Amino acid sequence: MGVCVRSMPSMAFSLCRFDRELWKYASDLEVATGLLDVIDKNSVRYWQVMKALQASLSHYDDDHRAETLGQARLHWLGC
Repeated sequence: MGVCVRSMPSMAFSLCRFDRELWKYASDLEVATGLLDVIDKNSVRYWQVMKALQASLSHYDDDHRAETLGQARLHWLGC
């Protein structure tokens, strides 16, 4: 979860920066998919979680992470 700079092929290292907000979002998505695995698909709660997940993923763009990550997390949280 972060931005990595790779070394030249002859060197064996890479330098990465941990992205805490991306890690939090990935954790949110993991919780959501875990809930969907255990909630009855016929329940209202299942579809509420699914709707929040869809709204969140619709706002996230990995190519524009800095601009979209905050909005994606807000939609997941229902704000």
